[in-house]
Amino acid sequence: MLSLRRSFAVVWVLCLGCLLSGCQTGPRVYDIPTHIDFDVATGAWSVVTSGTGGVEQLPQAIPVFSTWQGERREGVWVVPGSDGAKKILVFEKRGYKSDDRSWDQLEVPDAIEPVSDGWRIRLEDKDVRVTPKNWSSTPPLKLMVPVLRHHGEKTGGSGIERAMGRR
Repeated sequence: MLSLRRSFAVVWVLCLGCLLSGCQTGPRVYDIPTHIDFDVATGAWSVVTSGTGGVEQLPQAIPVFSTWQGERREGVWVVPGSDGAKKILVFEKRGYKSDDRSWDQLEVPDAIEPVSDGWRIRLEDKDVRVTPKNWSSTPPLKLMVPVLRHHGEKTGGSGIERAMGRR
């Protein structure tokens, strides 16, 4: 009988500890991502969510939208000279010098994954067939970003519409 009481007390203490530390029982609830915002002025990326749900409500992929001086466009918008361009243009960001290239590289979201306090954006360099001199006349490049179900999950990565080449 004493052993049963001791076992019950141990289980009760473990349950209480789990509740106090924020342990969750049952299926995980996610903030459902709708899209990623890119602020061209600052170069900041953010995941925008709407509502909550289980893993079955998560989309396969979400689009990217860019905002510059009050104007919003779908895709990754590169505005030469902006802080955003300085943060995502790989050759400019890392100080490489080669103006005769027929392509450029962007550091853009490759996937988003759940973390304890929301979503983490994984960034990766992507080759694009745009010359460095042509960014001012290039429309935003559409980008669909995979939504991972678990932290650390592998993915095929995002794809930039009509301008991407895999590395």
